[in-house]
Amino acid sequence: MLLSACGGTDAPSGKDASSPKDEFSASPLVAPDHCPSASTELEIWTHGAAWATEQGKTFEPFEACLVAPADEAFTVTMHHVKLKGGASETGKIQHNFSVFADSLALKRVFYGAPVSPGKERTFEIPSLPAGTYLFRCDIHPQFMKGILVAS
Repeated sequence: MLLSACGGTDAPSGKDASSPKDEFSASPLVAPDHCPSASTELEIWTHGAAWATEQGKTFEPFEACLVAPADEAFTVTMHHVKLKGGASETGKIQHNFSVFADSLALKRVFYGAPVSPGKERTFEIPSLPAGTYLFRCDIHPQFMKGILVAS
């Protein structure tokens, strides 16, 4: 059996080995054009593994938008719609509501406990400085993510 290895101290062409660069960077959070006006009493619904309107229109990732006044506490009521059939009907699928200061979800600013199908919960969110935030369900983060604007 023949084994070979690469070695040496030479830095790869075009890179400085003494100062490695972080390959990950957060993309900016951009609010959709259809964001509602600011309110201190916000509501969001779930429909399967998606955020939705009260009428059941589901949002694509980053399409859902909530707007709260900056520097003022507010509430978000999450309505977990109970769907017919599947795990949602038996109460096995839960959703939660978390808020992050960055698009990579590394800087959590709020965590809301999971809510079971057919239930709702009102979360009290502390005041946030003006800016754009990510909100998501930590259980289904790839599908259930939206934009929260504090303005």
